[in-house]
Amino acid sequence: MRLFLAIPLPESHREVLGRIQNDLGAGRIVDPDLLHLTLVFLGDRVSDEAAENLHMALDGARLIAPKIEIQGAGHFGRETPRALWVGVAPNPALTALQSKLERRARDAGCDAPRRRFAPHITLARVRGLGLGMSETGRFVQRHAALRLPVFTPSGIQLMRSHLGRSGADYEPLATYPLQAPQASG
Repeated sequence: MRLFLAIPLPESHREVLGRIQNDLGAGRIVDPDLLHLTLVFLGDRVSDEAAENLHMALDGARLIAPKIEIQGAGHFGRETPRALWVGVAPNPALTALQSKLERRARDAGCDAPRRRFAPHITLARVRGLGLGMSETGRFVQRHAALRLPVFTPSGIQLMRSHLGRSGADYEPLATYPLQAPQASG
């Protein structure tokens, strides 16, 4: 199974990002209802046993909700764009949650690829669709000042990705609640 852990976005944020996607003009657009912030990609071939071990490790786990701020836009691919995205403001609580989830995934037997965590929300995949760097640059410039209201997610989801000709379709398998951060003071 192709699995990942993600934070779903509030409906209000998906609506705004859906309008931004209309500005793209090219690419395989991610359905606005499926937009999410991937925390840990667990791999293309996660065994049933590893998935069950991870579910047991996360079910009832004490995980603290980070505050999330979507800001700015960018792309992956230096010479040829591969994907267009909106960014997430740097946040130590988000990084801590991501690290904790990655450790639990590895302990459960998932062979999660080791990647630097670069929080973002993919809006469209554009590899091989003729979108050049000038069009990509214009999109990034138009949305460089993007800032959406901060939100605190209520949970994370274990998602299954089904790849098809028109792109990926996502199926939520489980939701794990996040606890509100402790008030400081």
